[in-house]
Amino acid sequence: MTLKKNSKLKNVKDIYGAVHKKATVLNIYKNSVPARDIETGEAFVIRNEDLGIELSKPKKVGTPK
Repeated sequence: MTLKKNSKLKNVKDIYGAVHKKATVLNIYKNSVPARDIETGEAFVIRNEDLGIELSKPKKVGTPK
């Protein structure tokens, strides 16, 4: 699945478990996607793992001592 700004989503759950029937993607970040419910105008956040998108893995910085 490839997401872009202004993509339309159907039946998605936000991070609190509330279901939104129709939504528009506002932006795309590493591990989350902010969206806006078309019917209510409410903005909410969706985790990428809930959309089936792979999460970016943390990178190692420096060497452990």
